[in-house]
Amino acid sequence: MAHSLEKLNPYSLDGLKKLRTAVKIRYMKDYPKDFMTDYEADKVLETLSPVTLDQLYKMVTNKKVVTEDGIIKL
Repeated sequence: MAHSLEKLNPYSLDGLKKLRTAVKIRYMKDYPKDFMTDYEADKVLETLSPVTLDQLYKMVTNKKVVTEDGIIKL
């Protein structure tokens, strides 16, 4: 399957940045540092169901879970 951003188009650029940061910290923590790129984070985001993706988006944007520094506050 080709890499496509169609699934991620509805999200704002700021929200997408926060989504990528959350994915890198939570889902990609065991990846080598060289592979922790926005492209790889987008590929992980594309594997999530639309419901899960919407829930994660709401969490990182509305609840300010990810700060500008990329730090997740729980």
